[in-house]
Amino acid sequence: MKSISILCLVLTLFCSAQEAQILTPVQGFQTKAQSTDNEKKIIISGADTQTRSRLLFLSQDIRKGFCKLINLPTSSQRLPIHIRLYGAEGDQAPARLFNKSLSLVGNEIQIGLDLHLAKGLIEQEISRHLTELFMLELSLREIQLNENETTEFPDWLKAGVLEAARWQQDRADRQLYARVFQSKALYTVDELLEQQDSGSMLDYNFQVCSGAMVMALLNQPDGSRHLAAMIQEAAQFQGEPNQLLTKHFPQTTFSKNSLSKWWALQLATMSQRPVNELLSITETEQRLSQLLKLQYLDNEGTLMTLAPDQYHTLKELPLIQQKEVVKSTYNQLAIFLTEAFPSYRPIIAGYQEVLLALTRTPPKKRFWSFFSRSEQEQLDTAVMLVNLADERAIFDKLGTRVTDYLNWYQLEQPESQAHHFEDFIKAKQQLDTAVPSDGGPISNYLDDIQKLYE
Repeated sequence: MKSISILCLVLTLFCSAQEAQILTPVQGFQTKAQSTDNEKKIIISGADTQTRSRLLFLSQDIRKGFCKLINLPTSSQRLPIHIRLYGAEGDQAPARLFNKSLSLVGNEIQIGLDLHLAKGLIEQEISRHLTELFMLELSLREIQLNENETTEFPDWLKAGVLEAARWQQDRADRQLYARVFQSKALYTVDELLEQQDSGSMLDYNFQVCSGAMVMALLNQPDGSRHLAAMIQEAAQFQGEPNQLLTKHFPQTTFSKNSLSKWWALQLATMSQRPVNELLSITETEQRLSQLLKLQYLDNEGTLMTLAPDQYHTLKELPLIQQKEVVKSTYNQLAIFLTEAFPSYRPIIAGYQEVLLALTRTPPKKRFWSFFSRSEQEQLDTAVMLVNLADERAIFDKLGTRVTDYLNWYQLEQPESQAHHFEDFIKAKQQLDTAVPSDGGPISNYLDDIQKLYE
């Protein structure tokens, strides 16, 4: 009884340590309307059946990704998580849309999340809170709370676990990792571990760096088990941030910069493009512009660069040097063919033909010809370069339009998805009302079954 009294006191202190709960039941809140998973470990109350079902599917998906990350079955969850929905989309939003809580029911701790639907179900925001709930559930399975202990995870661990789970499920944005890595706008390891600000969770650089950190830890020997043990202790750990890491991942203490090196290498690996992933139109054009610049050293040792419209000056060099200059670019274009945007491949092949023509040994001039074969080929090469430049300009404009459209589509997607879902629900309601119940025993039985699931 004494331990239960202490635990009740700790739970009271935990709830008071959070901001005062501002979410209050609004009119129409139905505590009996619930949706649960098969094990009844995720219980969602309030709102309508469709909203609860969407949130339940999302919760199960987040749990599946989290359990896969730490190599545990989804059935390993012991403590129930209660999610209570308030309000409706379009209502006046309270100061806080989310409020986590702990409660004691009998001898069992229950983890709760109050969610106001004023802004609808924002998947990215909800995913962060659900991930933290499952991390909290893991940490409370075995640990006994004491009076002076807190339950708050480091920001980098919360963001990193969510990003790593997305990465393992092939849902992470690799291009975002590439942009952050190329921009060099990276957090240092010390900055990452010490960051404890609610705004940091919305920082893409912070999310990417945190995801790479957790993935680097997972790649250590027996990484999943050590990560699970670290999560269990992290919420109540009172020491320095790096002490928690070195305790569960002693490999990071081999040298002063070992953790930084592992983390940077992991981020570089995650930003690399897969072999089977092609470049976009814009990326292909940028890369092609770089490859088409011929470089060589003149007699004074100065590095000379020739753009395609300057290729005609290449004839001033000895033929052997011409072939040396062209050979490297030709081979790079051959490799580039495999990753370029498909519509660009004829253009790249055209530039390869131009390079071959530039270095072809000219035949002797015939007395009956006004132009030698080499002079005629130079004229043909100039025309080909103009035509290839025109084709590239067309594709470049097309790529810009496609990028602008995709950006617009991405900005409009959440709203359009919501409208499509509403149209689906309206169609479903029309189908439900189109065939009224005939009052027979089978219809009554099916109606009773339906009520059980509602």
